[in-house]
Amino acid sequence: MRAAAEVALLTLGGVAVVLLGALLAARVGRDLVETRRQRRSTEIRRMLLRWLLDTEGMPGDRAQLVEAGRGRSGRVLEEHAFRLLAKVDGEVRAQLVTLLTVRHADRRAMALARSVWSVRRCRGAHRLGLIGHAEAAPILRSLLADGDPLVRRVAVRSLGQVRDEGSVPALVALVVGEVALARDALAAVVAVGPDATPSLEQVLGDWLEGRMPASAGAFSARALGALGSVRSVPLLVRAVGSGDQDVVPAAAAALGRIGSREAVTALQATLSSRSEAVRTAAATALGDIGDPGASAALGAALDGRSGTSDRAVAAALLRLGRPGRSVLGEHLSPYAREALAVAEIRAAA
Repeated sequence: MRAAAEVALLTLGGVAVVLLGALLAARVGRDLVETRRQRRSTEIRRMLLRWLLDTEGMPGDRAQLVEAGRGRSGRVLEEHAFRLLAKVDGEVRAQLVTLLTVRHADRRAMALARSVWSVRRCRGAHRLGLIGHAEAAPILRSLLADGDPLVRRVAVRSLGQVRDEGSVPALVALVVGEVALARDALAAVVAVGPDATPSLEQVLGDWLEGRMPASAGAFSARALGALGSVRSVPLLVRAVGSGDQDVVPAAAAALGRIGSREAVTALQATLSSRSEAVRTAAATALGDIGDPGASAALGAALDGRSGTSDRAVAAALLRLGRPGRSVLGEHLSPYAREALAVAEIRAAA
């Protein structure tokens, strides 16, 4: 009995030693694999940087980079290229895009964007935006209806990088249903540039005709202002005259940003609105435009109805120069005295 117990213990001890040895061997093997992986990743990154910097060895590096697409090395190369692509522009960016396109990384990104896994869809959308090919726009637009909010956000940002004017209506429609993405959508539309103006004007015009919700009208007005669209001033003036409490502040801010004096009359009329937000936006816009002829209307609007709007009116009068300061000096409003005092302190600093 005792001998059997000793044998069992020895057997267990032997098994434990074997298991420990196997664990150590696995750990050492894993460390060796990781070391080789890191070394290969470093070599590929250096090769990529040498090629981009056009230093010695560039022709050979270029051939290796284009052909190194088999297996893990190709994936590592593309990961480094995409990381660099997010940080560079100009000729270096063009080189990276060419390299990725030659290696068909854009096709793989499209496949990722169609994946059933949301993480892969995000990665695919992000990479399509970095490459910036117009052919990716339809796929990215389809992702605006994705069930994952993160995928939708990445798709919006990538559409801004692709700069496809055909995506503007889809971005406006997205904002109508998901206000949380308004800032990203605005940045994407502005990235499209002046080519986005016709679509935005169409949306704002449709809102004026009652065919679009106020959120779409307000978004379009903000975007037109961010684009500095002078041709849109008459349409924005009509929006200011609508009296809508959601759209008027956005249209007024847009007119102020554009700086057109054609809007002064409409903005002055808006100073009598019951809405604090509307009065504040109109006063700020008049200050941005800087027409001294608006001094009297601004002085009349300094009526004590709201501290927020009165401060905006006083600040606008300061920006109109001597005529505005004259109105402030003669006014009994505490906000007029406050504005003048702050201006004096700033001048003395």
